[in-house]
Amino acid sequence: MAIINSFTSNGVTYSQAYIKAHIMYCDSQRTVIKLTVWPTQADRTNGAEPVRYDSDLRQFPTDLQMQADNPIAYAYTLLEQSGEFPDATWN
Repeated sequence: MAIINSFTSNGVTYSQAYIKAHIMYCDSQRTVIKLTVWPTQADRTNGAEPVRYDSDLRQFPTDLQMQADNPIAYAYTLLEQSGEFPDATWN
């Protein structure tokens, strides 16, 4: 899973950034998600280095009632519900 969205880092805007989410930490109180961003999906597929930026962690209250097929789906659902990426293509 990943999302495609416009993303700006260090003054550079990537209009078709490929963003992957990984759960870095989760307990009954909070879930921390780390985002890894590539300029495009092709860059990711071709083994390019991810974009460097300082704000790669997102923290959310853990939702013990949320249904998800797996931890990755849970992470993306939290991101989608956050409203941070309203124009993203979710896949």
